[in-house]
Amino acid sequence: FLRRDPQHPYSFVYDNGERHFMMGQTYYDLIRTACAGDRWQEGVVKSGEYGINKIRVFVHSLGFGQDHLHPDYYPAVYPFVDDDHDQINLDYWRKMDEVVAFFAEHDMMADLILFMRPYNTEDELAFGTQDQDERYVRYILARYAAFPNVIWCITNEWEYTGKEPAYWDIMGELVRSEDPWMRQGK
Repeated sequence: FLRRDPQHPYSFVYDNGERHFMMGQTYYDLIRTACAGDRWQEGVVKSGEYGINKIRVFVHSLGFGQDHLHPDYYPAVYPFVDDDHDQINLDYWRKMDEVVAFFAEHDMMADLILFMRPYNTEDELAFGTQDQDERYVRYILARYAAFPNVIWCITNEWEYTGKEPAYWDIMGELVRSEDPWMRQGK
């Protein structure tokens, strides 16, 4: 396992003592590119060639409306059907599986950002009710905790999400208590 080094808390070390220097970049909306069938794999491979070993991605795609960039080529895609947080979009999650597995095959850490701050009105749909959001986190944990290359980021810029610190404390504790590896102290 890759762990935070207790002697150097801003460093990482594998159980065998080998040091790990994490160098990453962000492809926030990689899932949207992947769902569009674009050549996202080339970007991942090229990143590895430059020594990058971690890529941050939003689990919930950005909502950019149909007037943004190339709306026909990069259509909006979401983890839920019609923004109904009680009905998952299996095609979306299968594509996310493909992305995370591809990262693993190429020794790339997948830094999964579970929630995002709203960048526009459509992005506010990233949040459901408290119960729905907790179920969403549990679903992500159940689906991706077994991957050896996944690390969690609860959110970017929590202070711009409109959610109180207590909300983020609950989500963080949920990850800590329900990720099976964290539960075992791994």
